[in-house]
Amino acid sequence: MFNCTTNRYDALYARWLSKPGALLEQAGYTSGERLLDLCGGSGVVSQEALYWGRDIDDPEQNPNVTLLDLNPRVDWFCGLYDSEFHAVRGAAENVGSLFDENTFDLVVCRQALAYLDFRKTFPGVARVLRPGGRFVFNYFVHPLDGGVKPYSTHWYKVGNVQFAEAHLYLKGKVYHLQARLSHGPGIDITRFSYHDPEEMVKVLDDCGFNTVIFRKGRSLRFLCIKREDA
Repeated sequence: MFNCTTNRYDALYARWLSKPGALLEQAGYTSGERLLDLCGGSGVVSQEALYWGRDIDDPEQNPNVTLLDLNPRVDWFCGLYDSEFHAVRGAAENVGSLFDENTFDLVVCRQALAYLDFRKTFPGVARVLRPGGRFVFNYFVHPLDGGVKPYSTHWYKVGNVQFAEAHLYLKGKVYHLQARLSHGPGIDITRFSYHDPEEMVKVLDDCGFNTVIFRKGRSLRFLCIKREDA
């Protein structure tokens, strides 16, 4: 995930860095739980989880966070938090072989599922989650849902920085261009797949999850709870 863009993600994708704790709230995260930030990239979710636990004196409630990414960005974590933090380099599809069974209480995957092979990733997530553990991730509705054109352009500002983005949907693939137009211009082009939510739910069920999907606008949030007998 973002193997070539992680180090400049913050500069290019400013609006996607907002509300880093939304999925933590969706999952009912409590500081001290063993958290895996899957495809954590620039670390906004990990940093938020560490921030939540900053005022807790109980050692059992200190944050326990692991960030997994092809190119983990961890420079700002060093020495900043008195907590259990680990960065692991690897692909999400290999998560089941990178950690022991039942290692985590919660796995969060933010803004990354479209880039993954979910049929390989979900079984690994199920393996490393304890029974009753939660897996939460966000996604999007079909690019053509509601009569949306297969292409779009959009200009916006974050603070005083101007951005532009465009997307093209073609044969199940989404081609996305992200550009920063001021304060140090830059550009990034990515391609990712659209996954049918019903297909994802079926695979999740086969892996031992009960899944609830929440929709807000064109965004979807998946809350998946690993069954006790899985």
